[in-house]
Amino acid sequence: MRKITLCTAFAAMLLLISCKEKNNTQTEPETENLQYVEVKLGGCNLKSAQKDNDRKTGEDTVIITTSEDLVQVFVALNYTCKSMSFETKTEIIDDVLYIHLIDTGGDYMRCMCYYTFDFSFKRQGDINQKYKILLHDNRGHDEIISIFSEGTIVEKSSNNQSNCDQDVIVDLDQYNHAPNRNLVIEDMKILNNCLKIKFSASGCDGNTWVVKLVDMGGIAKSLPPQRTLRLSLDNKEMCRAWITKEISFNIEDLQVEKYRKIWLNVGEKGILYEY
Repeated sequence: MRKITLCTAFAAMLLLISCKEKNNTQTEPETENLQYVEVKLGGCNLKSAQKDNDRKTGEDTVIITTSEDLVQVFVALNYTCKSMSFETKTEIIDDVLYIHLIDTGGDYMRCMCYYTFDFSFKRQGDINQKYKILLHDNRGHDEIISIFSEGTIVEKSSNNQSNCDQDVIVDLDQYNHAPNRNLVIEDMKILNNCLKIKFSASGCDGNTWVVKLVDMGGIAKSLPPQRTLRLSLDNKEMCRAWITKEISFNIEDLQVEKYRKIWLNVGEKGILYEY
């Protein structure tokens, strides 16, 4: 009798461990310079946040931050209130980092809730990693998998910084959603892989402006190939002075293999980049 009891208890323990590990299934994706570390679930993934007075909603968000040795991908999702937390899975397929947010079912409620996921990856050296975040929606009879966000994480290590003011950002999500205040591009020129853009906009002195050059990530097939970018300006200055600035961007990450030149479309202007 004791033997049966011990076996039953041991089997129950294995089942408990198996269920616990299933919540966040990782294949420990690893590239030459990016390795999965952990994911922290928050928001309505925690039962304490499912209470009526603690439910919060916000904008669907993806925030990518980098440091010398770490890349963090923070995802926030509005989704139906449910009794079970999401499961997650990360994997590398054809050099693309896939991050899966998986609805595991449970009891659904007539409310919306804010689910958060904070993924950490260890980095070494420069990063140029394509990613896709996939949502597995199981609220219907069949699972629906949709792309929640996609883009490219581009970051150079401090040991390999250029003399340009900033680096170009290659990210479709930022291309679509980064601030887009009015500006006029006056001139563009390229020197030593730095694209210098002279532009003007209304403001006080331009000291509070946040400017980014964002590439959408796609390459148009032509001779030479073409890339599409936009100059993003976050401008909260209320003055009406006309301010002109010049900022340079490192565009080495826009080079296309097997080609020695590429045409860059920046807003309504274009320039030939030879390398």
